[in-house]
Amino acid sequence: MVQHLSPSLSSHCNMETLAGTFEALGLKREEYGHNVMCAGGIQGYINGSSAYNEVLLPTIECAMRRECIAPEGAALYNHR
Repeated sequence: MVQHLSPSLSSHCNMETLAGTFEALGLKREEYGHNVMCAGGIQGYINGSSAYNEVLLPTIECAMRRECIAPEGAALYNHR
């Protein structure tokens, strides 16, 4: 069963994500850098699904913390 729907982009996480975001999330760039970025503005989740709990909820938590959503060095040209 599909639990998450989001169009993908042509770029990868290691190209578009600032180091400060990886640090704020407690993630290592080398573990996620090969993943394709998704279009964050268009997403769908099933309430209570693993994607809801493991993707959406941490994303909301990150968005509420400046050091995660807009770490030092973030600008209009590089902010993802």
